[in-house]
Amino acid sequence: MPSRHRSRERALQMVFQWDQSRAPAESIMADYWGSLSKDEDSVAPEPDLFANNLLTGVVKNIDVIDALITKHAQNWRIERMSTVDRSILRLGICEMMREPSLAPVVIDEAIEIGRRFSEDSGPFLNGILDAVRRSLEGGDPEPEPAAGAEPESGAEPEPAAGAESAAGAEPETASAAVSATELPPTQSPSDQS
Repeated sequence: MPSRHRSRERALQMVFQWDQSRAPAESIMADYWGSLSKDEDSVAPEPDLFANNLLTGVVKNIDVIDALITKHAQNWRIERMSTVDRSILRLGICEMMREPSLAPVVIDEAIEIGRRFSEDSGPFLNGILDAVRRSLEGGDPEPEPAAGAEPESGAEPEPAAGAESAAGAEPETASAAVSATELPPTQSPSDQS
């Protein structure tokens, strides 16, 4: 089983590919894992459940994740960010929404991965991810979807659990909205030893 750090790097590569193509997550995963064995003599590694779950979590919650990035990236439009930085932010936010108690580890990992795949992005990634962490911990109201964000083709937004249609209903927090989307589990059965 690969380390979580290696899994996050693999997830970054898949999210980057998804951001460029917007192909279905299943197709991205199949292409990625198949590409790791380039010659006929080598065997492709087993697909990494943690990396795959990060990709599907990002894709499934892209509107909420991008809204959080937009809200906390002062003076930066999400479409103007480098694809690598945007992908690292998306992964970090997805993981913090899933496991808020791991936020310090997630932020540190994002900075480390940024050092490897992007130049001088550490302070940028740290600032946005830390602001999102504080927002998720404080239960800020759910941000509006990012301007210009389109749902995945053919996908309709899912109503949040317990959402009321009354005009006076209180908005749900971002973390409550995410839990209603049923993120994939973060651990495989073999991780729980």
